[in-house]
Amino acid sequence: LLQHGLPCPPPGATQLSPTQVGTAASAPDDAPATQVVEPSDGPEGEIDPAPEVVVVGPKPKRTLAEAESREHQMTHLPKNPFCEVCSLAKVQRTQKRKKNPKLIPDGIERKPPVKFGDQVTGDHFIKNGRDGDLDADPFFPVDTVAVVLFDRGTKWLAVYPKSTKTTYHTIEAMQQFVGPNDKVASFYCDNAPELISAARALKWRLATATTGMPQTNGVAENCVRRTKEGGGCGIVQSGFDPSTFWQPAGEHYCFSTNIAIIDGDSSYNRRHKSGHFKGQSIPFGALVDFMPQPDTHVQSMGPKTIPGVFIGYHLHPGGVWSGDYLCAELAPFRKNCEIKRSKVKIHRIKEVI
Repeated sequence: LLQHGLPCPPPGATQLSPTQVGTAASAPDDAPATQVVEPSDGPEGEIDPAPEVVVVGPKPKRTLAEAESREHQMTHLPKNPFCEVCSLAKVQRTQKRKKNPKLIPDGIERKPPVKFGDQVTGDHFIKNGRDGDLDADPFFPVDTVAVVLFDRGTKWLAVYPKSTKTTYHTIEAMQQFVGPNDKVASFYCDNAPELISAARALKWRLATATTGMPQTNGVAENCVRRTKEGGGCGIVQSGFDPSTFWQPAGEHYCFSTNIAIIDGDSSYNRRHKSGHFKGQSIPFGALVDFMPQPDTHVQSMGPKTIPGVFIGYHLHPGGVWSGDYLCAELAPFRKNCEIKRSKVKIHRIKEVI
């Protein structure tokens, strides 16, 4: 390399000969790759005499320590082969696609959205499970539908479980998503009549996907998949009953992705412009001690807290954290780990240890 005027790679890096540059893609995964940058014009229009060699480090590998970390247990992103929860809740069928068809014609490349409300997308998903459960409480409504909404500018993801797939409940979810002071400039969805009617009622500019082609609604479909997988990971690691605890599991996952700091920033900070999340990061179903609500009796001469399990965070409309946590008492779960949610009291409190 010195004979040709090229910089030498650092010690320990794999050096490629001129005949090996074209086959760099076939190098082993654990070997650092060497990238050749094509000549470019100099400051005075002169072309550099030789290309620049850039040594790229090895690909990151998932480790057992990362799988056991609290950050991974909050969202289980990305999928870690050493994490048992990821292996159980994120298994997928083998894809059968043959090619990637071109879905849209050539056009002018649009700038990506940068602020909240520039472009929002959403979709429904129906929770499939056992109907007519004999143990269900007739006075406790069971949510079977969820509205998933995603803001592309801030990467803000939210899910709102509902009991019916109606325009009324869809509007309710959208109002909870945007908050009192936010404005949505564009909303993209499939041709579901509930989503279209709700967007028109809220006076959002509407664009729809091609009928019969879910690929044209890929961002919303991917958000639905992420929410179902993330909530499923929370159910697997907690051991709760999936038929009644899937709602808080999905909500916990979405908020965990919003407060996660990635590349120095988080969706929570990009949206609210008030800094990163200042509360505690607690995985779904984790064992905690909390000070119960005043209507729960505790001994005056003893500990002021009781053991419980962590359920999630309480949010105001617009995704603003109220400062309260949601916890359930541990005693019912000791008798039956798969107890129904209607049989468990959820405490909204501020003190969690």
